[in-house]
Amino acid sequence: MNTLNSNLKPFLLFIFLFTTVSVKSQEINEQIKQTNNRIDQTQIKFAGTISAKTMDPDVKDLMLRFIQVQTDSIQQVLATEAVAKPNETLLALNAHASFLDAFHYEIISNGYEVYQMRDLRNKYLVIWDNVRHQLPYDAEMATLSPKKSKIIATSLKDYPEGPRLRDLTILKTARYSPDRIAGWLTTHKDYHFTDSLIYIWANRAPASLVKFVKTSPNQELVQKIKDNQFPLVQTLVKMSPESRVNNYLPFAVPIMKEELSYDTINKLRAEPTKYFQLMLDEGMKTLKERDMGGNPPYMVPLRGYLKEYANKFFVNVMNSRHEESKETVRYGELNQLRPIDLYAVIIYGEDNFYTSSYLYTYKRLTGMFKKGNYDSVLRLANYAGYRNFIRLAGRYNTLNDFLSNMPKDTMTAIMTRLVYGLEINTDEGLQEAMTVAETFPSLKNDKELSDFMELQLAENLQRCKIEGNFYGQKLYSLLQEIFTAVKNDANGDGISQKLSQYLILSHKSLRDTSGRIIQQVYFYGDDDGKSSYQSFLTNFRDASTWKMEKTSQWIAFHSIKQYPISVYANLPLEYLEDLDRVAQDTLKQYLAANNLTPHIIIHRGHSYHLSNSLTNVTPDIKLAILGSCGGYSEIFDVQMKSPDAQVISTKQVGSKMVNEPLLTMINKNLLEEKDIKWQELWDTLDKQLSKDKKAHAYFVDYIPPHKNIGLLVAKLYNDDSGQ
Repeated sequence: MNTLNSNLKPFLLFIFLFTTVSVKSQEINEQIKQTNNRIDQTQIKFAGTISAKTMDPDVKDLMLRFIQVQTDSIQQVLATEAVAKPNETLLALNAHASFLDAFHYEIISNGYEVYQMRDLRNKYLVIWDNVRHQLPYDAEMATLSPKKSKIIATSLKDYPEGPRLRDLTILKTARYSPDRIAGWLTTHKDYHFTDSLIYIWANRAPASLVKFVKTSPNQELVQKIKDNQFPLVQTLVKMSPESRVNNYLPFAVPIMKEELSYDTINKLRAEPTKYFQLMLDEGMKTLKERDMGGNPPYMVPLRGYLKEYANKFFVNVMNSRHEESKETVRYGELNQLRPIDLYAVIIYGEDNFYTSSYLYTYKRLTGMFKKGNYDSVLRLANYAGYRNFIRLAGRYNTLNDFLSNMPKDTMTAIMTRLVYGLEINTDEGLQEAMTVAETFPSLKNDKELSDFMELQLAENLQRCKIEGNFYGQKLYSLLQEIFTAVKNDANGDGISQKLSQYLILSHKSLRDTSGRIIQQVYFYGDDDGKSSYQSFLTNFRDASTWKMEKTSQWIAFHSIKQYPISVYANLPLEYLEDLDRVAQDTLKQYLAANNLTPHIIIHRGHSYHLSNSLTNVTPDIKLAILGSCGGYSEIFDVQMKSPDAQVISTKQVGSKMVNEPLLTMINKNLLEEKDIKWQELWDTLDKQLSKDKKAHAYFVDYIPPHKNIGLLVAKLYNDDSGQ
């Protein structure tokens, strides 16, 4: 009996193991079946979502083929693998199901641009397949934006590579939001790549890291920073106790290499021109290293410091002296600058220039080169920032002068380079397209340049069609549409119905649910705000048209004839005690409590108050009037918060000499229940203000909605992005 039992044991063990494996295999097969059913259901929902959307037919066809045909093919391939490797098949199917779910969610929540779908799909398929077969995938991950990385990492989270993909996504996200690294590391103390995150923090936001080391009570994280062995981090840590640390931050790399001392930097800081020149020389070194295939550190913060000091030392000084008639006084800070310095002041000054400041800087720069040899400017800078330089030349109407003063073949090469390849970087293509569009007003009156631009747009559009690149097709067809509008002077002739809607602000769009038009004006309690407020009151002196309502914190004017309009404004109470903002909040609460919804927002005050006014932009706002210095650079903030908003801004000084006639004319249209036709209104205002030379000088820098080329590009893109 014992012998029999002994002989049966191996057999019984085999039966037990076979039965266990068989049961487990059945469970896996059932899970595979359930996951395939999940994918099938997602396919149906996803296809329904895409079919119901209005979008480019080719894009729709591509997405439907991916959702249906390509996904079916993936399921079939995995089905053949399931016999030999059921566990791996289940893992692959779950990953694909997760990707479809995440992608579908992005589409239905309007969080993703369908024109970028091809790039995400292609990268996902490569990374998914490489992870399955344990092949490298870092090259594909490196080119993805944080959002795309997150979708892919989430889809592949159950693979052994899942945690690493997640960590790579966190590192990528940190590069875009380095100021959030401290919070992340505080709540994730055991994060595997802590040292790498600290280096990214130092290499992207050094001032933030230095401040954290100096002031944070989180000594555990401070110690981790001090223990970090990256030389750049060590340099910033050693620098942090210095009283003049802000002087040294732009030069962290040469300090790290022991090429510069604190004493040398302090002496140069007393001479702004030499300090800026040294900083620019460091910047040119890093660009040269990058162009030779290197990966130099500190490029992002150094660009930030160059921008900061170009504005602080030069642009802001010129702007602040805008009423100074003597050029030697107003522009004296430019006297000692080299050509490369003036070029840097232009590309880093960007939207902060007053027109007169830009024109003088441009004239001084090009005056250092022979006529016909202006292309030397770009060669001197090795084409760094050339798109920005050309954009600004287009905006300030110097592009024709610049391009006509160089050999024709060089001009052709520059413009070809400007337009080509906008689709390559899908995360910045729209921004680059807006840059190209800024040149259109300067090109339209030069037949040769205009024809050349039309040819370039057409050739690039055709190239993207041949390549099947829908994102590029979208960008170039959109630019063609904008260029047609610009050539027709935005009068509506030959312009698509889609674009023509931005030439007019409809009266109906400004009405709240009761039919009344509500405007809200933001004032501030400094001297400028109080003066602006007194000027504002002159718009409502006609007692037969306006009735006043006033409290201790706000004032309102209500129309008593013609169309019902109410204009609410906070009083410019003392700003040092924040009483002006308290008044604004009180008025907002009153409007909300009485179901009064402003569709027009008006900022009246210095540019440093503008960010506060813009916090009050909501999707209800249809017109934002940013009558402040530098308002032109804030238009995209408005557009992000209210995609339907039209914007009036200024590239120079917001002046009551323009603001009051402008607001009076707008209100006249609204009272008469008329749509606002921007070209017509602007022509009338131009004629009216031309009688006052000073007022007209301010007026020419105001940008109406239909002339804001960059914003039109963004609006058209977002309106037709399949969202």
